[in-house]
Amino acid sequence: MKKELTDKVGKKFFLSDDYKLEAILNYKSGISTFDEYLNGKTLKQIHAVIHLIKYPKGLVFKIMKNFSSFAYGIAYSEIKRTLIFEKPSITELVIETIDNKRIVFSLKTSNIFEVKHYFEKIHLKYDFESSITNNRQAFDTVYNSKKRKK
Repeated sequence: MKKELTDKVGKKFFLSDDYKLEAILNYKSGISTFDEYLNGKTLKQIHAVIHLIKYPKGLVFKIMKNFSSFAYGIAYSEIKRTLIFEKPSITELVIETIDNKRIVFSLKTSNIFEVKHYFEKIHLKYDFESSITNNRQAFDTVYNSKKRKK
């Protein structure tokens, strides 16, 4: 398994930059080996977290539990689109692959900036969509019109 992962995403060297996004993402779907590992449970139920780590040729998602980990790698060449989709309470990170699979994670909407910053730091292009933009604009319009009336 480790050799397959190294072949896919490359090997990190001891002194290379260590770009990680730790304990921000919550796995939802799209990685069959994670589904098997979780066996119908959530990360919270098994007291685990996800770490996302940049490698030379791709990304590695690791389920971290106690002092062990379970990894899944995806090569940059396999990624068709990365999307951060903001919703009122929970935001989704969706990675669409060239074979039309969707890997889905959720995150607290309050952590969007951290995820965007991470992707910018590792130079991974992403799209950002929001289902609450119109609500914010409506709120701003109502709020601003009330301010002007005073």
